[in-house]
Amino acid sequence: MKRLLIALPPLTILILISCQKEVEDTIGNSNGGSTSGAKLIKTVSKSGSDSTIVNYTYNSSGKIANYAVSGSNSGQAVDLRVRFVRNGSGTIQKRIIKSDDLIGIGIDSIVTNVNYDAVNNRYKNAVTSTSFFGFTFKDSVVFNFDGTGKVASQIDYSNDGSGGPYEITSKIDYTYLGNNILTQKYYSYDVVTSNYTLDETDTYEYDNKTNPLQFANEAFILDVVGEDFYSANNYTKVTSVPTGNNSTIATISYTYNSTGRPLTAIVVSGSTTTTNAYTYQ
Repeated sequence: MKRLLIALPPLTILILISCQKEVEDTIGNSNGGSTSGAKLIKTVSKSGSDSTIVNYTYNSSGKIANYAVSGSNSGQAVDLRVRFVRNGSGTIQKRIIKSDDLIGIGIDSIVTNVNYDAVNNRYKNAVTSTSFFGFTFKDSVVFNFDGTGKVASQIDYSNDGSGGPYEITSKIDYTYLGNNILTQKYYSYDVVTSNYTLDETDTYEYDNKTNPLQFANEAFILDVVGEDFYSANNYTKVTSVPTGNNSTIATISYTYNSTGRPLTAIVVSGSTTTTNAYTYQ
């Protein structure tokens, strides 16, 4: 959920932060399935007394249309629903986020309008708007591409609704190994010095099996964590190095179904173990 949180206004981050662990444990710890089909439709994640379910739905062209996260964490209900509005060509035009937590404070939904570069066949930017206490907060993410057409970086801008200009808030740089994301570097931006500061570097290792949630550059619009919806394979190790702090390592071990897609996953990060089981269609 880190990428999603970066792309949202501060007040929205406070509302959705309670969902962060569940989304990372469920979507962020790769994929799998309990049948031999190719389309992932449900993920069940358990860690201690916490349990979450992610349900995926697709349109008639096989493109992801919705996903919904439900369950509980530390005795608190988890609820997050994300819907994608596409045009007749299948291009995402909007991302709509709904949550009971949002409704509880008078926010019906968080809407992101997506802009597509038809000439170069890629998404170029997206603008998220949230109205709260009479102000409309806006966040914009702009994608930069390398010579092969892969997203090299995204720069995030915010506007607090007071009438001033957009300001840079953060950046993520990406490197790749084949069709997998290799590293993500997260930067914060200092508006006084006009400089970026590296906050964290995440490095990924992969198996040689099929990730059933791979959507190429559309992954950065689907936007929970880019590598989950992008990479061709399933990551088996994530090394996170926060600047000035000790690194953390998460390892993921899988069993696979007959189509070479993960069937179950065991995620170990420090003293926390999460088990994932998945259903295909």
